[in-house]
Amino acid sequence: MKTDEEIRRKLHAYVPLTKFLARFLGKHCEVVLHDVRDVEHSIVAIENNHVSGRSIGDPLKNLGRFFREHEKVSADLIKPRIVVDSTGRKRKTATHIIKDEDGDVVGLLCINVDLARFGELKDILEDYILGPGLTPRAEPELVGASEGEDDSIEDLTRSIIKDTIRNSPVPPSRMTPEEKMNIVEKLNGRGVFLLRGALGEVARLLETSENSIYRYLSKLTNNAGKSSSSHL
Repeated sequence: MKTDEEIRRKLHAYVPLTKFLARFLGKHCEVVLHDVRDVEHSIVAIENNHVSGRSIGDPLKNLGRFFREHEKVSADLIKPRIVVDSTGRKRKTATHIIKDEDGDVVGLLCINVDLARFGELKDILEDYILGPGLTPRAEPELVGASEGEDDSIEDLTRSIIKDTIRNSPVPPSRMTPEEKMNIVEKLNGRGVFLLRGALGEVARLLETSENSIYRYLSKLTNNAGKSSSSHL
């Protein structure tokens, strides 16, 4: 398993690419780099942020949807699609999935193109080409809000927990305490327990008590302390 510092360096290596893509694609294209290990402060770099109005440190709110749609995340990208935000503005968006050496998702590089100006150009061209009395073809079906404008933190937490448990070869009802502790360690590494109500939700989905989760976290903390002491 990669250390936090190694993952941080891997993600920050994408910052120059974030800037390059934004400059090349133009001011109507927002490019966002997310660290999915920190749900509440996932954005580590963003260019042309006037498209969505977000800033560094803002959350990736639809992480829950991401994990529901990509349970095992074998692909390297989420294909381009048209989305509509809460204000009715259309965007074309695509996402590159960043993984560590073990194949675990650690980041997302998202491109969001504001289609408002292109829509105006489309209307002008259709009016000129079709002329009066002719109707343009139907609009393509739109999917829900774009990344960053959906699920609540509670929904995201639940999705991350379920995804982590789902990837285990053994269901919770058959897990040993050691296997459950391993799940808790993975969730703790992703910052899940920093979110309100997460501990109770983990206990419920792992089919154990909250006291047991507290014990697992205490053991992990003690083990980390001993490991740090051994290197002093």
